[in-house]
Amino acid sequence: MAVQHQQISNIWSAPAEDISKAKQITFGGFGRGDGGLGLDWSPGGKIVYVSTVAQSRTIWKMDADGANAKELTPPGYFETTPSVTADGRFMVFDSNRSGASEIWRTNIDGSDPKRLTTCGKNFQPNVSPDGKWVVYRSTCESDPGLWRVAFDGGQPTRLTEHSGSWPWVSPDSKWVACEYASTAGKEQLAIYPLEGGPQAKVFDVPPLANFRYGIRWTADGKAITYRDWGSGLWRQQVEGGDPQRIQGLPDEKIYSYGWSRDGKMFAFTRGNEIRDIVLINSTR
Repeated sequence: MAVQHQQISNIWSAPAEDISKAKQITFGGFGRGDGGLGLDWSPGGKIVYVSTVAQSRTIWKMDADGANAKELTPPGYFETTPSVTADGRFMVFDSNRSGASEIWRTNIDGSDPKRLTTCGKNFQPNVSPDGKWVVYRSTCESDPGLWRVAFDGGQPTRLTEHSGSWPWVSPDSKWVACEYASTAGKEQLAIYPLEGGPQAKVFDVPPLANFRYGIRWTADGKAITYRDWGSGLWRQQVEGGDPQRIQGLPDEKIYSYGWSRDGKMFAFTRGNEIRDIVLINSTR
């Protein structure tokens, strides 16, 4: 027997002041997974996202209402976690186009690709708002952690002494929020200085907290948001206190999401997963 898994997810867009008014803007079927493996906004109000097409994971761009969708990267590869620069000219993402997972930078239209890492086990990039650095997760060493490399490439620098994943840089480009796994195996939300150094803050999270494709700073830099394995999103104030649910979202699993650069719009991926047990009685 085996478990068959099917997933359907699509992107919705809403005014940030009232997320309950969200409207669906992509209409892909099973397996396409629009926005499930990464979503970001460009300064011009475009949504950059990942979609699965012909067994490839490629990066797309569309208007905030879903119009004018265009594939930016070529099929044949597995490319996820796009992050757009503040000026809208470039994006970074992880890709296996070199044969192993590396961090790549291209123009916003997908042209002029440049590989920024080399060891073959690099993932989850985020470009700092000032455009100077790309922070990412690397498992090339025995102790995985977060690293930083200059936007134009060069020698990378390790940021975290211990494990860290799903980094996102603060609006002022001074801090990195990430998932942190303590030596006791407990998952927490942590903040590190982008220039390097010890952990600045760490927060306990709800039992079903989930950071995959889903750590974001609020525009004012005063809070950090993240996902839940069940449904909805959480907001953690940097100054402390208990995390709070973000209101107005549907009672479904939320995947990747983000606010527009002007703070007026909110896009998120919602979906359902279907699992069935399948009996295989012949290998022919």
